[in-house]
Amino acid sequence: MKKTQSTTGVKLSYFDFSGGRGLACRLALYIANIDFVNVRTYLINEKKIQG
Repeated sequence: MKKTQSTTGVKLSYFDFSGGRGLACRLALYIANIDFVNVRTYLINEKKIQG
């Protein structure tokens, strides 16, 4: 009989900016030995685009 892989992990989605809580959440999940998918969304600085 084949074993199927369960998808009971956690999906951690967050915006990547200074002062965010992404690092604290990732550390807590890692220390608790919980499998997670890290989905980091980068913000684009509008001033850099406009020139």
